[in-house]
Amino acid sequence: MDAKTNPTFADDRAQFYLAQGGGYKGPFRPSELMTRIRSGQLSWTDHCFREQDGVWIKISDHPVFKHLQSGAGTQSGTAVPPPFRPKLAPSLKWYVFSNEVQTGPFDTGLILKGCAEGSVLPDAFVWNENYTEWKPIQEVDEFRACFQQKSSSNAERRVSKRRPLIAQVYVTNLKEVVSAICQDVSTGGMQVITEAVPGRPGEIIRLNVLPPADSGLPPFVAEGEIVRLLDQNKGFSFKFTRISPEAVDAIEEYVS
Repeated sequence: MDAKTNPTFADDRAQFYLAQGGGYKGPFRPSELMTRIRSGQLSWTDHCFREQDGVWIKISDHPVFKHLQSGAGTQSGTAVPPPFRPKLAPSLKWYVFSNEVQTGPFDTGLILKGCAEGSVLPDAFVWNENYTEWKPIQEVDEFRACFQQKSSSNAERRVSKRRPLIAQVYVTNLKEVVSAICQDVSTGGMQVITEAVPGRPGEIIRLNVLPPADSGLPPFVAEGEIVRLLDQNKGFSFKFTRISPEAVDAIEEYVS
């Protein structure tokens, strides 16, 4: 496979703007610019802008793309004159506090993506340099709509009460079985510690949970969705989608 035809980028974030007549469009990922060049929608003589560069640079001269040119790829023609420099608003950095763990900083777009994928939960708190205290993420204008769209009822928005539970867990994605440890449990789900997470947020897996005898909880089986990966991929949060009523009653009694 020709790396110049199918290049990979160490940093493929959307951070490039394209000169379009007297204005600009974007941001685009480097891979998107290469796709446009290959399809003929964009020329090597067009200009691009990246905030860290601070100036408009012809694509053929930009260090990210310069080495990807071939003899056939350097088209002749008149370069589009670069427009004015975009006045980009500084990216607001956020910190997230969830499940007694603080992470960050993240930009707004990354947190919105996490909200949509389920890796940022509705009971999280956020903070940025403009705040004097942590705020519930659902009360922040930038993120409120994301949770309103995902929630169809008050019951879905309710945060279940949790209680620590150290229990042996066997996890399967129907392809492999992984041994893990339950860290805490609620009637809505649990947090699981493992070095080998058998899936990504949004995927359905099954758990066979073996609580210790002194917990009063009987063994139970549950099916559900991975909603969030823990810090450094050391485990995951799991939401029950199929669990017996008897198991739910036992968990409710345990956490109460």
